[in-house]
Amino acid sequence: MTNMPKYAVVTGGTRGIGYAIANLLLKNGYDVLLGGQNQLRLDKAMLALSKIYPDRKVHGCVGNFLIPDEITNFSKASLALFPKIDVLVNNAGIFEADSSQPNNFLDLAKRLMEINNWSVVALTETLLPQFIAQQSGHIINIESIASTNVLPNSVAYCISKHALHAYTKGLRSQLAAHQIKVTAILPGATYTDSWAGTDVNPNRFMHPNDIALAVMGCLNMSAMACPETIVLRPQLGDL
Repeated sequence: MTNMPKYAVVTGGTRGIGYAIANLLLKNGYDVLLGGQNQLRLDKAMLALSKIYPDRKVHGCVGNFLIPDEITNFSKASLALFPKIDVLVNNAGIFEADSSQPNNFLDLAKRLMEINNWSVVALTETLLPQFIAQQSGHIINIESIASTNVLPNSVAYCISKHALHAYTKGLRSQLAAHQIKVTAILPGATYTDSWAGTDVNPNRFMHPNDIALAVMGCLNMSAMACPETIVLRPQLGDL
């Protein structure tokens, strides 16, 4: 039973947290489909991971999840490549501070809601029939500590993440009877490209692999256990 093929879909998988998650999934025997918006970054990530894990299959599909047809195409690619989906990791998302658009808060809030919430909902809903048909699987949404807190200069971002957390909780209740697990992982400050060039000490951050380890911890639990919400923070506290 342990040697049966396992299949995972990871959005935002070309760098940072998503790449670390994909790397650890491959290491643990999963074939992986990476999603990303940039074809060059996607090709680079696929090549790097394929070299590390030559015995595993690393696929990629580029797409902008704000465009309905591209969500449909990504979903179709997932179902064409894999006979089932054991794991869906919704990791795609962005952060923009309120101060980035000081005179246009409504547009910022709408943009972040579309990227951080609606795109996740849309992709997940297109794949739900497959999960329900197979009566198994694990959906893991990479959220943020902003999903349950309101952070300074980040109200628009927090709105989008609060909405995603509500969807995750509702989905968990909806799918429990189908033997489908749903987990929210809420990371604090994690050192990725978005922090590069800042004057913050890198030692104040978590590493993307910390979040990947949390994902694998969820997947390694028995069928009778569902981790609902996992909060991860830097050891020295929030930034």
